[in-house]
Amino acid sequence: MNRWLISLVLAAGILYAPCLKAGFVYDDEWSIVRNASLRDFQPLRYFTDPSTAADPASGLQGDVYRPLLTTFFAAQVHFWGLRPGPFHAVNLMLHLINGLLVAILLQRLLKNPWGVLIGAGIFLLHPVQVQTAAWISQQSNTLSAFFILCACLCFVPAARSTTRRTILGSACFAAAVFTKEHALVFPLLLGVLYLWDEKHVAIKTAWPLGVIAAAYALARTLLLPHWAQIDGGNRNLYDDFSLGVLSFPVYIAKLLLPLALRPSYRYPEGDPWIVLGSFLIVCAFLWGMARGRKRFPSLSVSMAWIFIGLLPALQIIPIRAFVAERFLYYSVMGLALGVGAGIFQVKRWRWPLGVWLVFLVCQSARAVPHWKNEYALWRHAVAVEPSNPFAQACLANVESRPDKAIFHYKQALLHHPAEDVAFTAKNNLAWLYLRKQEIAPALHWGQAALQMRPRNAATLYNLCLIHLARHDRRKARVFYRQIAQQVPPQSPLLADLSRRFK
Repeated sequence: MNRWLISLVLAAGILYAPCLKAGFVYDDEWSIVRNASLRDFQPLRYFTDPSTAADPASGLQGDVYRPLLTTFFAAQVHFWGLRPGPFHAVNLMLHLINGLLVAILLQRLLKNPWGVLIGAGIFLLHPVQVQTAAWISQQSNTLSAFFILCACLCFVPAARSTTRRTILGSACFAAAVFTKEHALVFPLLLGVLYLWDEKHVAIKTAWPLGVIAAAYALARTLLLPHWAQIDGGNRNLYDDFSLGVLSFPVYIAKLLLPLALRPSYRYPEGDPWIVLGSFLIVCAFLWGMARGRKRFPSLSVSMAWIFIGLLPALQIIPIRAFVAERFLYYSVMGLALGVGAGIFQVKRWRWPLGVWLVFLVCQSARAVPHWKNEYALWRHAVAVEPSNPFAQACLANVESRPDKAIFHYKQALLHHPAEDVAFTAKNNLAWLYLRKQEIAPALHWGQAALQMRPRNAATLYNLCLIHLARHDRRKARVFYRQIAQQVPPQSPLLADLSRRFK
């Protein structure tokens, strides 16, 4: 069986190997490439200053408190600079190691060795895992899951529990939560295994986990302005509830039939009837989980693991995404447990499940090339969901041809984008038309951007250049003076404009 497992891990490595030649994509630019705090290795600062999580211009540094992840990124920058290949290699290695740890965990929980192999294969090769395995920023997922799985192996089974294992498991849990807050669900996952069979978990020695979770919560509360990734002052509880309810069926569908995978999902309209239908699906899922506890205990535990793994993604604490495949990383472990336990218990499932497993591998192989660079990623996202304004704007941002970029920015504006996407589209349209020497549309979009953010330096800079192109130096100087009030004297914007006014 060990040979089969090693062969499975090697096959997964081959499937994901194209990622090693991929570049930085999506949030990598903000969290790694432009993050100046990574240039100097300062672990203590990363734990006390949340702004080190990303470049300040991104607006993301107040969203999360992941000091151990920032430390991990800084260590990699120290060793190999900003070459994406080694970052991808580390991320892929973590994913493959996690697959081995999942197999070890399943060996302790399941009786059938082939069920263990199939479960590990699902974890390694499920198409929703591609987003985590192929995206450098998702070292947050792979590293936190590594620590969670190590912690789990310290508490499972209960017969192996010792004081040393309790200390080691607690330390791993602490490392996991300071890598990614998603790991806070780990005590609940242990509780599920304990309810399944008390022999599985040394629950009585797991009390330090609560202390660690409280310590993380206190640190996050003191250092971040709010727990949510979006300022809670302007949040509507019904909207958050609706988003969470609407996202749950999508997540379950992606687990069972992973089609139309993409890096970004458009926010839904929130029709009350659709919300009600989604809520009934959530209730049916929970009812089935509870009803199956006695007759199909392994299936019930699998469903509970999937649900708990999704809790941080269901807008209980608002996040900046409607659906994201990376949030399924923990839930796929639950799916692996359920399939691994059940595939040999119900004989009539074997052939359909075999076909399904082949389908998963094929979908993963199709998904990997989309992550080779920004252009391929967002071109695929727009092809799958043309009505997604965020994807349209991202594609426009990496499009080298001005006419194509203009087209995609206008498509983004047609589909009711969020305020920040709308502003970016209008501001960049002004710049693109200015580059094409089409002054009238440049002025139109520049004024539209100014109405949204009157004090934005980039918008003021665009309008200053536009009025210089119109030979209206008086108005251009008005915008020049406004820029001088917004940016420091050594700003490149001021230096460029000073040269133009000479």
